[in-house]
Amino acid sequence: MKYDMNEYKDKLSTLNMVQEDHIPYMTGWVKHFLALGNPDDEIFADILCREGREGWQIRQALNAVKIYRT
Repeated sequence: MKYDMNEYKDKLSTLNMVQEDHIPYMTGWVKHFLALGNPDDEIFADILCREGREGWQIRQALNAVKIYRT
């Protein structure tokens, strides 16, 4: 499934919410989150953990989703 992340990328960039080189990762996490059906944070974190993601990656992913929701 394809998601348009232009508005989200613009938000991250314009508001200087994350380093510019982190934007592709942040959009990737949000795409993954949306592809999973928009689960709550606990379920999303659990899925990422089962996928073998490291703690810092899970924190980054949850932060990406938090920013996406605002």
